Amino acid sequence: MLNHGIDPDSFLERAHAIDYSALLPHPELGEAITALPGRKFIFTNGSVPHAEAAARALGILDNFDDIFDIVAAGYVPKPAGATYDKFASLHRVDTKHAAMFEDLPRNLQVPKALGMRTVLLVPRNLDTVLMERWETLTDEDDHIDYVTDDLAGFLAGVRIS
Repeated sequence: MLNHGIDPDSFLERAHAIDYSALLPHPELGEAITALPGRKFIFTNGSVPHAEAAARALGILDNFDDIFDIVAAGYVPKPAGATYDKFASLHRVDTKHAAMFEDLPRNLQVPKALGMRTVLLVPRNLDTVLMERWETLTDEDDHIDYVTDDLAGFLAGVRIS
């Protein structure tokens, strides 16, 4: 944006012009999300239309209270601390009573520092997925409370005390 004069809205529109048909409805995930107490948000470095399209394809869009996207973040992506602060302030999130689910380990550092429970979502075929170093879990990632490759199953097993 800044270095190359790219219009962020145009970029997001083009980047998210994808086929969502590979995402199949997942009613068990929707039920597990609904069963959780409290408000639920999608917090994405993508756009609202992208998040809506993906969640709609999965059949879980109606399980969320709102979507906080890169536009709402002022185009400052995760893992920037200011972005998490903006999200928490806007939605009045008590971070000591919240959880963050994320697919990148580095994006869970700030939520953990804010007092959130952190859950890393990994692909089921993790050993065959080609990922960059910054995308992978290491022994140094002590800011991650839980790791799962089955979000619906993980949520179904959550016990709230």
